[in-house]
Amino acid sequence: MKRIAIMLSLCLLSMPAGAENINSKKDAIVGGRPANGAELHGTVALVMRGSNELLCTGTLVAPQVVVTAAHCFHNQEQTEIVTFASDLEVVYGALDLGRIRSEQRRTISTIVTHGQYMKVENVPYDTAGIGQNNDIAVMLLDRAIEDYPAIPILPQSLAAEVMTAGRPLIVSGYGLTSIDDQPMGSSKLYYAETPYVRGTKTEFIAGGEGKSDTCNGDSGGPVYARVGQTLYLVGETSRAVEDGQLICGSGGIYTLTTPYTNWLKENSRGLYTEQQPPQTVGTPIAANPGEQGNQGGCSAAGGAPSSAALLLMLALLPFLRRKRRATL
Repeated sequence: MKRIAIMLSLCLLSMPAGAENINSKKDAIVGGRPANGAELHGTVALVMRGSNELLCTGTLVAPQVVVTAAHCFHNQEQTEIVTFASDLEVVYGALDLGRIRSEQRRTISTIVTHGQYMKVENVPYDTAGIGQNNDIAVMLLDRAIEDYPAIPILPQSLAAEVMTAGRPLIVSGYGLTSIDDQPMGSSKLYYAETPYVRGTKTEFIAGGEGKSDTCNGDSGGPVYARVGQTLYLVGETSRAVEDGQLICGSGGIYTLTTPYTNWLKENSRGLYTEQQPPQTVGTPIAANPGEQGNQGGCSAAGGAPSSAALLLMLALLPFLRRKRRATL
């Protein structure tokens, strides 16, 4: 029962007891800047089909394979899947979801969530809420994305070297830049660096008070690390820490992708292999026409919502908790 209570608490988006006013640490929540064309890397957006309404963020790891978070597709109680492949599209190469071209959209043919998501028993969760959620999913696209880089997952041989305390990591996503003033986000891709803190075999914490952080809508989005001139995917956004003072801005818990490479191969119908061409940091990537990205906030959400969706989000915001997807 204790584990169930902890997991249910992760799915609500209310501020912990004794939390500070969000406005007092607005810079800690933002903590990043809009990405430019060379910083798209393999980041993609999951949007509701035929729209620019954001659900989550993800990463292209093969031309037809996207990694994201399992909780993106579940209900708030995390008891059943309520969002399906037919409901969604993947958008790639977009610095602003308000300016999507039709050729940037891909249909999702299959979504596979981890079979042990939220089902592992007898795993201790510490005061920060880190344990083993298996919060990972893979999406298979109907056709390949040929003009966008597939990001290699950090190999096990490099994990001990890279995942060390204080190591700068890159977080990226289309989620909120602030809880208080943009309940549905701004539609732009944001980009920031934040330090690795500690981890388990399957999850890790990055960021902290006063550091750049991910927020709602960034769920499933990438955590990158540079090794030499190669950019690797080391994790994907899962949830906020449980012992922080802020909903966004006190640190995040991320699924470590390295331990799941065999699972990805088993569930990608031969579309994913570990032999991906390395992505050289700083290589320019085609973006939306006219977009260069400006300096300025850490994560933003998709498109202009309908007034009904905005009212619903505002009404439910106090009752949600720290899963970092955009919609309910």
